[in-house]
Amino acid sequence: GNVTSCLIKGDALEAGKTYYYRVRAKNALGQSLSSNRVATDLPSWIATAMNTADHSKVTYDLDTDTLTFNSSVSLTAPLTVPVNESVNICVPEGVTVTGAQDQPAINAVSESGKTVSLTVYGPGTIKGGNGSDGKPGQPAIDFSKAKGSTTLVVGNTTETTNIIGGDGGNSTTTTGGDGGAGIYLYGETPIQKNGNPNIVGGNGGNGGNGGDGQITN
Repeated sequence: GNVTSCLIKGDALEAGKTYYYRVRAKNALGQSLSSNRVATDLPSWIATAMNTADHSKVTYDLDTDTLTFNSSVSLTAPLTVPVNESVNICVPEGVTVTGAQDQPAINAVSESGKTVSLTVYGPGTIKGGNGSDGKPGQPAIDFSKAKGSTTLVVGNTTETTNIIGGDGGNSTTTTGGDGGAGIYLYGETPIQKNGNPNIVGGNGGNGGNGGDGQITN
């Protein structure tokens, strides 16, 4: 009969090792080509940004360096884009990736001479973390410390990607925090916008200002 899964028993695997797999389909007409590789472990920049229980909600394609969120996830730390790598993040329809409180959802840190390359696409939403008591919301994408050569691509030609800043925190003692920017850039870092991405700032807390869609430091 048809097989849609394969159980690999624990005694067949060695602790501390990462195993890679490919799959092929077969029917009366023949056999397909091998799929791209999938791994038993996520890269550390992904694994450390979310609860272990949420690891099953994402897939990472090693051949295309593409992280796909298959369900909504609330991050516990920013997804820090690796230096000198080209990374793709896909957020399908109905999926929201939310940054931890007082933190951006995605960031990058690089010095002059280093490169950072990120493409974000899909009709889902990436939202910066909301501010805590009276603090500002955080950007969805914070490249303000990416000082090297930077490539940032948002959206594709057929879908609207939503990039939304976090909301400012309300305060009972002072004015609430301002909303975070959708994207925070270092200097004149260019953005390639495909299609018509929705890049907006977050709402201000009580008395705070709304955030801008895009700002530079």
